[in-house]
Amino acid sequence: MSRINSFGVRDLRSFGSERNLIPLKTVNILVGRNSCGKSTFLRTFPLLRQSIEANTRSPILWYGRFADFGDFHTALRQNANSISFDFDVSLDFAGDDWENADEFLVEIETTPPLAFRPKIKSSTDFNAEISLTLKKDAAELVENTLDLKTRNVSVRMIYSETNVSSFTINCNETGISESFSIKKVSVNGALIPLRVVGWRTMTVNEEKLFLAFDRLKHEGLNRLATYLKKFHHHSKKATNIRLELLKLPLSHSDTLYENLSILFQQDKVFIKNLEKHEKEILATAFLYLTVINTTKFLRATDTLFKDYFSGVRYSGPLRAAGERFYRYQDLEIDEVDHTGANLPMVINSMSEENQKSLGAWIAEQFGFELRLSKQGLHYELLIKESTDKEFHNVSDMGFGYSQILPVIVSIWLELVPKKGKRKPSNIHKRNIWPRVLVLEQPELHLHPALQYKFGTAIAKVASLATKHSKFLFIIETHSKHLIDAIGQSIRDDKISETKVNIVLFDKNESGMTETNLAGFDEDGYLVDWPIGFLSVQS
Repeated sequence: MSRINSFGVRDLRSFGSERNLIPLKTVNILVGRNSCGKSTFLRTFPLLRQSIEANTRSPILWYGRFADFGDFHTALRQNANSISFDFDVSLDFAGDDWENADEFLVEIETTPPLAFRPKIKSSTDFNAEISLTLKKDAAELVENTLDLKTRNVSVRMIYSETNVSSFTINCNETGISESFSIKKVSVNGALIPLRVVGWRTMTVNEEKLFLAFDRLKHEGLNRLATYLKKFHHHSKKATNIRLELLKLPLSHSDTLYENLSILFQQDKVFIKNLEKHEKEILATAFLYLTVINTTKFLRATDTLFKDYFSGVRYSGPLRAAGERFYRYQDLEIDEVDHTGANLPMVINSMSEENQKSLGAWIAEQFGFELRLSKQGLHYELLIKESTDKEFHNVSDMGFGYSQILPVIVSIWLELVPKKGKRKPSNIHKRNIWPRVLVLEQPELHLHPALQYKFGTAIAKVASLATKHSKFLFIIETHSKHLIDAIGQSIRDDKISETKVNIVLFDKNESGMTETNLAGFDEDGYLVDWPIGFLSVQS
């Protein structure tokens, strides 16, 4: 399954220009002083969600309904000239429905015939480093640079809107560097191009026409055939080699060696040279195969970004205050917005059975009950604590409840299977779970005991993550009680320490954000935690 393993930003607000990726585990806790970059990092998740959902000329929508970074220039670090988003990903091509064939059968003409048909295999999973860099020139035109690195091959494409100005690829192992004349982005994805093309000219009735075609696949095959020809018998034609290479899929080194041996089994000169120059041939062949399969890499990456960031559910730090009454609206809403202002409408959209299930879950996890009561054309949110006999209006229960309820309900919406609820028709079909629950200071205005309960609930929810239903938490917090609750949950075997990641944010003497990693040991005790990191005197 495709996934994002780690993520980072460069030259965004206080972040420097050095590549610094942060691993993403099930529970990711961001801690540090104010204005040290925690919120910037956290808010890139809703930023990327609103970007993939918008139809914009530039990949990033800096101002939208989930996040407000102003514009490119206000988001740019002082004295920098570009902003980069970096990803370490695992790409799975097995679910790629653009090309059905992952395997090819090759008929080998022999006398006598073989009793079997050798099978050429393709690899379906590749690790890659991907960077999307945005730069604006004096004319305010956005220049985008897409960098992709897999194994020892690096691809760089520079484009602006639909115009491609440069496409280069190089192999760090062999030193080979190639450029290709790509002109246009023919299909745009959510964040990156899906397909790029070159021009082919032809003259009809003395009129010159420009035809778009897949230059990368065409020229990649030609250049690979030309390269491999020197390892074949001198009488072997490059055109015949190219025909065989049409059957050669993208694959890892061991499989690629086997595939080349099958394709050119009858050419003893090539087999001998393949054994002699194995390292060079495999590295170079993989470079050209990456060119040929560029569209596959782009497609898989863009699908991953869509699936991942469309699953972001963001809860901001200052949520709407609880009101005594809410006006009834006949709307079907299945997501709490980042301010929590639509919480009553979300609950009202639930079936009666689901409302009861929500109330029971809150009572079990947090020790209080929630109920929605209708009063004519209005309704009210009612709270009953464990020590009370009656329900009270949320506006009479203190500011903390109105702040934590949107977060609690957001978690429940993603955790518990719903009954009797129609599926919205406009929801993007997701091939991959997870839900990425991004919580900014969820402990605000909460009593320490409730902060602790919230941390315990997070651990319980995270422990329920499975292969088919996965939750990721990105939590910015100043709460020692929440962190202690996670540690206690590890000691109680409710969650594994391997699923928890703590990221320490600080600023160096130059005012740029630096990050370090901490975590818990198997006994739930903090490791790699600087002494006094969150203390008053530190």
